[in-house]
Amino acid sequence: METPITTFAQTPAEPVHGKGFGIRAGAYVIDVVVNLIVALVVGFTVGFFIGIISSFFNTGINFAGEAPTALNLLLGIFSSTFYFAIFEWLYGS
Repeated sequence: METPITTFAQTPAEPVHGKGFGIRAGAYVIDVVVNLIVALVVGFTVGFFIGIISSFFNTGINFAGEAPTALNLLLGIFSSTFYFAIFEWLYGS
């Protein structure tokens, strides 16, 4: 014995009203400023503790190489990706 297939009448979906360019551009500028402030605070904090630790062990720090630039690039990519992924996950686009 076959089970009858029931169909449901489709109701029209409500239109989605997105935000305009101005509000999205403003939100992106705010996001960039927040990322910059967080990066500065983290950079100063880490630099302060590296200075304290290096003076404690009586060692010098040489920042003449390219390692800090590469490290800054990697940390910037990671923090920006993490920041935007979290807010996309929480609030959507």
